[in-house]
Formats: sequence, C-alpha cells, structure tokens
Amino acid sequence: MAAVVAQSHHIFGLRTGVNNNLLFFDEHTVVFPCGNNCVRYDLDQACQSFIPGTERSQSMQAMAISANRRYLAVAEHKEKATITIYDLQHEQSRRRKVLTGGELPVREFVCMAFSPDSKYLIGQAGGPEWTLFYWVWEKHKIMATVKTTSTGPIHQVSFSPQDNMQICVSGNGLFKIFRYTEGALKQTNSVKMEQHNILSHAWMSKERIIAGTETGRLLVFESGDQRGSLSVTSKPSTQEKSEDTSSSPALLPRVTAISPYSKGFACSAGPGTVCLFEKTEEKDSYKKTREIKIPPDPCFNDPTQAEQQEISTLCISPSEETLAASTDRGQLYHITLSSVEMSRGEQAQFEFLSHSFHSGIITGLSICMRKPLIATCSLDHSVRIWNFETKLYTLQAPSKKHNISRSLIQIYSKLSLDWSPQVRSMAWSADDSRLVSCGMDGAVYEWNALSGKRESESVLKTCSYTGLTLSPDNKTIFAVGSDCTLKEIQDCQILREMASDDAAYTTIAMTHSGRALFTGTAFGTVRAIKYPLPLQKDWTEYQAHSAPITKMVVTFDDQFLLTVSEDGCLLIWKIIDKEGRALKREKEMSYAEEILITKSDLEEKNQFMLELKTRVDELKMENEYQLRLKDMNYNEKIRELTEEFIQQIESLKTENQVLKTEKEKQAVTHKEALSEVLKKHGKEQQDLESNNNQKLMLEYDKYHELQLKSQQMQESYEEKLQQLEDSKVHALEKLTQFYEAKIQEKVSALGQCQDETRQQLREFEETIKLTEEDGDRELQDIRIRYENKLRKEKETNNKHEDEIRVMKKKHDSLQRELKNKDLEIDKLKLEQNKLEGIIKSLEKDILVLKREVQKRDVTINDKVMGGNNYEIRENVEAEVGKWLISIIKLCDIDLYSHMVLTVLLLCLSDIFLGLPLLGLTRTVPVLFHFLTMFLTLETDRLNL
Repeated sequence: MAAVVAQSHHIFGLRTGVNNNLLFFDEHTVVFPCGNNCVRYDLDQACQSFIPGTERSQSMQAMAISANRRYLAVAEHKEKATITIYDLQHEQSRRRKVLTGGELPVREFVCMAFSPDSKYLIGQAGGPEWTLFYWVWEKHKIMATVKTTSTGPIHQVSFSPQDNMQICVSGNGLFKIFRYTEGALKQTNSVKMEQHNILSHAWMSKERIIAGTETGRLLVFESGDQRGSLSVTSKPSTQEKSEDTSSSPALLPRVTAISPYSKGFACSAGPGTVCLFEKTEEKDSYKKTREIKIPPDPCFNDPTQAEQQEISTLCISPSEETLAASTDRGQLYHITLSSVEMSRGEQAQFEFLSHSFHSGIITGLSICMRKPLIATCSLDHSVRIWNFETKLYTLQAPSKKHNISRSLIQIYSKLSLDWSPQVRSMAWSADDSRLVSCGMDGAVYEWNALSGKRESESVLKTCSYTGLTLSPDNKTIFAVGSDCTLKEIQDCQILREMASDDAAYTTIAMTHSGRALFTGTAFGTVRAIKYPLPLQKDWTEYQAHSAPITKMVVTFDDQFLLTVSEDGCLLIWKIIDKEGRALKREKEMSYAEEILITKSDLEEKNQFMLELKTRVDELKMENEYQLRLKDMNYNEKIRELTEEFIQQIESLKTENQVLKTEKEKQAVTHKEALSEVLKKHGKEQQDLESNNNQKLMLEYDKYHELQLKSQQMQESYEEKLQQLEDSKVHALEKLTQFYEAKIQEKVSALGQCQDETRQQLREFEETIKLTEEDGDRELQDIRIRYENKLRKEKETNNKHEDEIRVMKKKHDSLQRELKNKDLEIDKLKLEQNKLEGIIKSLEKDILVLKREVQKRDVTINDKVMGGNNYEIRENVEAEVGKWLISIIKLCDIDLYSHMVLTVLLLCLSDIFLGLPLLGLTRTVPVLFHFLTMFLTLETDRLNL
C-alpha cells in the first residue's frame, strides 16, 4: 500500500460523447461527466464532489436522473454493458444497483430513462440487437424486452410523464410508442417516418410529444400520430399541417435537444443557437418567442468558432429559473430565463457555467514555482492558465503572437541538443544544471545544461519511453514506457523493474519529499507507489480519466498532484497521508505576492490611487457635513414626534378611563339579563321533560302492540315456508327424472356421433396418406430431374475450368517467352552499342587514312603525267559506284547504314586508285575485311 493517498480535489473539463451529459440535481447543483467520474458541481459555492466510475471502464455512454432527483443512472461499457444506479442523497453517492442485459449479448446502452415514480428504468441497447429493456431496478428484475429496430440508430427513449407503462422510442426513420401490458412491451402506433431522422423528443402532456429532426423541423404527435409540424428557422408562427422536405439537410439546423417546461419548451436550432417556444391561446399551438446564442469567444484565433458548437444537451432547473446547455466541444453554458424575458430588445446570450474548458487533447502541462498557477496547452490551439488553490480559470492565450511582457521579449539562453528520434519527456534537476530526456528510440540521456554535452545514457531498444522523473537527490531516474514496466535507473544501469500487469504506463511523477511515485496509465487511472519501491507489486489505483494520461506533475509544496489526459480534462488531486493530513516538507515554501508590471503602468496606478485618495477625503468631509445636517433634522423631528406622542398618550388614558366605566355598567346589565334568561330556560326545560315523558309512554304502548303483530306474522311465514319447501322437493324429483331420461338419450346419440367421427377420421387418414405418397413421388421426380440438370451443369463447369487452366498455362508460357525475348533484345542492344563504338573508331581511322591518301594523291598527281591514269580512275570509280548500288539493293539497309557504307566505299575507291601507284596493295584485304564484317552485322540487325 502506498504511504500517501491521492484524493480528487477539483476537475476542469467535460466528457463529450455521453448521451444526456448535463443534469440538474437541485436548483444550484448540476451533474456532468468528466474523465472517468461524474461531477456534482455547486453553482453558488463553486465546489465539486465526485462519483468515481467503475474500474477498467472502457467508455461511458449515457446518463439519466430520476424524476424525484434522488437516483443517477450511468451506462458504461467494460467486458459487457452495465448500468450503475447511484443514490445522490447519500453523502458519498452510494452505489445502489448494477443492471445488465442478463443472458442477452449487450455491447452498450445508448440511452436510458427513469419512470415518473422512479421505480422503473428503461435502457436502449446498441446495435446490432437494438433491444429495449424494462427493469424494476430496485429488484434487479427485467420485466420485458423488445427489439425496437433492425437498422438503427436509436437517439432517445423516455417515459410518459403521467404513465409508467407508456414509452416513446425515437431514432433514424423511427418513432414508436410502446405500452407495457400482459407482461410484454407492445407497440401502440404505426407511423411511417422513413424520411425523418429524429434526433430528440420531449413529452408535453400525457398524449402530446414534440420531436426534433436533423432538418430543423419540430414534429407534433398526438396519441402516437403526427398532427403537425413547426420550423425552428422561421419567425414566430402557428403550427403547419404540411412539411417541406425538399431542402438539403446539410443546410438546415439540427434539433439535437429539447427540454420542456411549464410555459412551453426550449430546443436547439443549429450551431450555437437555442430557441424558446411558448404555448399560444390557440388550441395545441406554439410560437417561437426568443433565441439564445452562444457568444463569440475573443480568446480563440477565430472568435466565431464558439458560435459553431452543436448543442448536445439542454436541461432546466427544478424551479425553471436556469437553462443549462452542453456542447459537442466540451463546453458548459447557462442563462437565467427571467433575464431572457426581461431583455426583450436585446439578443440573449449564454454565459459559461463555470469556466471555458479545453476542447482537444491536452499535450502539455507545467506549473509555476512561485505562484499556484498551472499552464496547459492543447490541440485546440490554446494555452490556458489555471489557479489550483482557488480552483479558478485565470487566463487563455490563443496560438497567435501574444507576449506576456507586453512589448518586450527577452531570450535568456538557447541550447541545441542533437537527437533525431521523437523526444517524449524531459526533466530538470533541482539546481537546473542537468537535463534528463527520453524518447521513442528507447534511450534515456542525461545532458549538461551548461555545456550541452551528453554525460550519460541508458539505451533499451525494446522499449519506447513515454515519461521520466528524477529523485529529489538527482541521482536516480525513474522511467516508464511501452513495455509496461517502471524502471529505476542509476549510473546508466537499470537497478530495478516493476511490472504493471496489463496496464501500460504513459507518464510518471515523484513527490519532492521522495515518499511516493505517481504513474499514469493508458486506461486513464493513476497509481500511487511507495518509495523505496517494494519487492512485491504494491500500489493504490484511482479512477481518473477516460483516456490515456499524457502528463502529470506534483506541485513544489507536495500538496497537489496534477494530471491531464487525451480526454481534454485537467484533474487536481490533494496529496495526503493515511491519517488524512497534508504532506510536510523539510523546507516550507510560500508563494510570492509580487506581480509583473511596467514602470509606466505603476506610475499610472500610483497617480490614480492619489486621485482616488483625494476623492475619498472629499467624500468623507462631504458625508460628515451631510451627517451633521441629518442629525440636526432628525433631532428636531424626534422632539416634535415626542411631544405629539405624549399628547396622544394623555388622550388615550382619558378614553381608557371612560371605557372602563362603561364596561362596569355593561357588566351589571349583562348579569341581571343572564339571571332572567337562566330562570326562563329552567322553566322551559321542566315543561319539555314532562311532555317528553308522556310521549315516551305512548311510544312504549305502540312498540308492545307491534311486537305482538310481528310474532304472529313470523309464525304464519314459517308455515308458508314449510309448504314451499315440500313443493320444491316434489318438483325437484320430477325434474331430476325428466333430465336423467334426456341425458340417457343424449349419451346414446353421442356414442353414435363418436362412431361416425372415428369412421370419418379413418377415411381422412387414408386420403392424407395417398396425398402424401403422391407428393413424395412428385418430389422424387423433381429431385431426379434437377439432380441430372445439376450434374450436367457441373460437367460443363469442369470443362470450362479445364479450358481456363489450359489458357492460363498458355498465358504463362507466352509471358515466359516475352521475358526471354526481352532478355535477348537487351543482349542485342548491348552488342549494338559495342559495334557502334567500333564503327566510330573505324570512322576515325578512315579519316586518318583519307588524309594520308589525299597527301599521296598530290604526290602522285605531280609525278604522273598524261591522261591514262585519269581514264583508269574514272573507270574504277564507275565500277565501284555500280558495285555500291548493287550491295545497297541486295542488303536493303537503312539510311544511316547507307551513308556509312557509301563513305567506306568512296574511301576504298580512292585508296584502290592510289594503291598501285603507291605500292600499298597489302592494305586492300584489310579494308575489304572491314567492309564484309560491317555488311554481316547490318544484315543480322535487319533480320532481327
């Protein structure tokens, strides 16, 4: 067991996604879910009490409060869906009952409702079953179940406010009324609502229901049948009998919540808007009287974001004084209805119920050492400042360029530490000389904050660290990560590991006194572990958040533990010991009273204070003078009133004396009259007694005579009764004989009928037997015919499958051939590149040789005289040209090859003409060899 205890102190936030997540317990107390708790918030005292959720609860789906506002029902999902009933009048909100779906497989309960007498509870299970349960919850007994739909979803269920047996269920394309009768829930209406998605409804009377749709319509039902509709977007008007469904649902306001009250009802009318409807003098009619808006929030980057919030729940206080609302972005608002009625000419606007909360995952948490302040940042692009002692929301800064010190930003130091993976957590030593960090790569590094050098490291590749903290002496590091263990690291070595069973630790913090460690888990729970770490697994676990805890920190005085989570909630815990006392540190801390202020602001403030002081002195002198004047006036008035009252007292004394004298006279007169009245009444009484005695004697005589007559009449009636009894017996005997004879006749007729019936049964059985035989034969013929047909189809199918397999084999073989051809083409391309290189080198050689030939042609021309050589040269050139044309036609080569070959042959002709004269006949075979090789390669290429 841990040496310290964490006690829930205060929580900031609202859990969204819970059906009916805001309820009034009494006029000044609301109940709403936050984290894995239900919070009772006192609006006047701004204090909270907590109803912790069940252990390992995966989610909270719905809430409901009883009509007498004593019991709270909470639907949760763990291994299976459960509904927990709490007694709110108990000091600790004691748990009363836990309801389940029994043997039916229920994944979740999406909505619930109590009956008007708070004895019954209905719960709507989620898909795919969509079963409605009807409990006597105090006896833990399921009275009835019924499948409400097969498609879903169901948005709301409710009891009639005056009938425990009548239930309404509404949803997408669904509006049904059920009544519990003869041990079952039976539907009593049949309304087709396929074109409507009903998001909410409310009972206005025993028979009338108002239902809101996602297209901004309010449907009016009487006794289960639709009687008319209203629009939340129109001006105040009476009910319409027809409905325009042609508008696009995306452009119309959604009626997500309706709350009735004595004058009418309140309903949501799209983002950030609530409408009030009141009854009119016309029968069964309502008109829209007011609209209430959620005001823009100037602290956001876009102030209109607050106006775009969708209303999730509406509730009205028992005295109908306050209207409260919750939104889909985790905010709570309220407004006084009397102020709405008074502000006829102005736009009514909601106010925050307590504070503005984060509407996204909280990613960062830090505390101030010299003041009781907390800073949080979230994915909603806001940074908020909270005071954990006063439990107040202090400041919000959006993600724009806002500077705390107004016109001055000072950068004290900058230090870059090289680390490529994602850093998940950092911790400073007590003297700020060292910084310890951990990351997703499984490394824990210790840095020197002054030099920026890494002093030590501990690497465990199998674990991605998510959080760490330092011991008070800065010698030991405690780290947690993805391997579900708590590690104690010292001098780069893991000294100790404590497994967390099946819960992954996400963050860790340690008290500055070193008495305990706190860890946050992926389930949203907080664990308190004694330090030094025990040998066995020993911790205390507390229900905290509904999502993984992202950050936690202990205040510098060890009085509070602060945790934030992915559910967007900030939870403040009070740290105490087992006896309930706050922890004490060796060195006490006191918070600073100084505040940051510029010199100009201070001078303005001082000047303003002097002016106010002067004004106070003047007002004091003026008030003293006015008091003296009033004292004088009041003294004069007192003197006048005193004299007046003395005169009135004297006159009253005289009147009192006169009245006493008259009273004495009247007393004597009344005494004499009373004696005369008594004498008169006594005489009248004696006369009445004598008269009454005579009347009694006469009545006695009459009574005696009537008694004799009664006796005689009784005797005569007894004789008549005896005679009637005898005649009755005689008549009964005759009737008995008569009906016995009739019974005998009927028995014989019945026997005859039974024989005829048996004969007919035998005939019918024979007919049935013949019919069955004929049917069996016909079924057999049909079976044989279709089996033959099936067999033929199977053979055809097998044949097609064989053909498909053959085609697949051909396709595979062609694919292989294509691949082989591709490989051959690649090889030939490589050879072509090689030959092109050879050709280029040969072309260079040809150019060199051609230059040499030209030089020698000049020499030959100088030496040779006459026209014989000229004629020989022309003949040779002609023959070479003919040969070139024949080769081109024979090989059918392309233009490029044609050009190359022409050049080679021209060069050859020049060389050939000059060779006999130069004596170079040995070079001719070499040139012809090159020519032949070139022609061979070109021919092979063209064949390909």
